Amino acid sequence: MSRKIRRIIGRNINIAVSRLLESLAYLPGMDRIKTSTYTVESPRIPSAFDGFSLVFVSDLHAHDFNRGHEERQILGKAAEALQPDLIVTGGDWIRNRYRGKDRDIITSLEKELAQVAPTVGILGNHETKLRHKQDVIDDLTQNGIVTLLDQSLFLVRDGECIKVTGVETLYHLGARKDKKLREKKLKAYFSKCRKAADDESYCLYLDGNRSFEKPDRPYMVLLAHRPELIHLYEKLGADLTLSGHAHGGLMKMPFGQRLIAPGQGWFPKYTHGCHQAGDMTEIISEGLGGPRVFIRPELVKVVLKHKPCFLHEESN
Repeated sequence: MSRKIRRIIGRNINIAVSRLLESLAYLPGMDRIKTSTYTVESPRIPSAFDGFSLVFVSDLHAHDFNRGHEERQILGKAAEALQPDLIVTGGDWIRNRYRGKDRDIITSLEKELAQVAPTVGILGNHETKLRHKQDVIDDLTQNGIVTLLDQSLFLVRDGECIKVTGVETLYHLGARKDKKLREKKLKAYFSKCRKAADDESYCLYLDGNRSFEKPDRPYMVLLAHRPELIHLYEKLGADLTLSGHAHGGLMKMPFGQRLIAPGQGWFPKYTHGCHQAGDMTEIISEGLGGPRVFIRPELVKVVLKHKPCFLHEESN
């Protein structure tokens, strides 16, 4: 059997298994959206952003929460109930193709989110490898969502700002045993991410005040799809990173252990929750669609809190 035929058979088997696991997400109770809320405190968060709330939407994979009943708008209403000041998206809107019913599901959600709050996001690995990626970008733009393609923007509120940086997903690092190739790809990816973090092309004004003074190093929220590259994101100088991709580890095992995640292998570390790397916080969403067993879809809410920096004075 030729290598090409084996590759085609393997791909079809992967798709079949993925679709089987996706179907389990429609079992009664398994597609009820849960909400996880995190509070991130830092003296680097401007006082104008004290209490500022982000809702993170990631890894939809064209999952139809409405089941064809468009008037229900389940996911849009769930996001609205969290009263976000900004919605951020983490990519992987699609499954494998972008057409027909899947495209209708995705564009409908895009419109709902943009009506709830200003929405900014990135693309995931499923969009990165898509032949017609530009169609996805065009629909996002038309429906009111700002897509950051290795770019940054300033969020401006009451004369102060924070930076949101979006990096395009590194699709494939190569085999683990080929360390030289992986290191080469990571080095090139870091260079690209560095340029994205240094970019200062856009501003999104959240109120009528359009004048602001940019600090030397603004508080940076990084949107980066792959959570296992946490130490690379720390080196970029990010303060807060929001990631998805791992689907919560695909299956929740007894005692909470997660089974497997792309890019991490068996019993992965970075699948959900809050992680720390130096001064950087990474929050990982379990996502909304795609293959999963015993893992409910998740919306993540992050509340930023300005933490005053107190000086301790010593008297002689």
